[in-house]
Amino acid sequence: MDKDEKIYILAGNEQIYKALGQGIEQSASAKERCVLARDVSVVHDPDAPVIVIGDVDTNTIGNPVLALKTPFKWGVFLDRLCNVQTETGRADPIEMHGYIFNVQEYSLKKGSKIIRLTEKERDILLTLFNAADRSVSREALLQTVWGYVEGLETHTLETHIYRLRQKIETDPSEPKIVLTTEDGYTLG
Repeated sequence: MDKDEKIYILAGNEQIYKALGQGIEQSASAKERCVLARDVSVVHDPDAPVIVIGDVDTNTIGNPVLALKTPFKWGVFLDRLCNVQTETGRADPIEMHGYIFNVQEYSLKKGSKIIRLTEKERDILLTLFNAADRSVSREALLQTVWGYVEGLETHTLETHIYRLRQKIETDPSEPKIVLTTEDGYTLG
């Protein structure tokens, strides 16, 4: 998926539309990438990813990428949105610190060595890669990868970063790939 490509979210009723609008407003990445609408008339690109929530007639756009029935949990929606953002796009492997990062296969390859990644490890690396040279805050990673809200006290991210470093760093105690910064994390 191109960084500028939009994800269309079609809401089946006004209540869903309002709730999604509020949630999307709180997420910088969702606000930048998502187009929220009540019907399919806004979808002009037949290849664009479409998420349908509730009862929406999608006959004119073919099959949606994702359909959710109501009621649904906000965290489930955010997880699936992140999956749509990663799965509908990057088919091409990414070169990263001597590794070939295959997003679709959840793996890093260096020579004949293949490192299998969990879904969350893949999402962390992809989020850091997409941030280019900018640091990604702990809160942004928790929100993007897990759908957590700000202010939640958890060590989930640190645990995943630790395990990821154990897998990919030559010396995990002195990381060269996944770096801790003053503001959060970045790729070295």
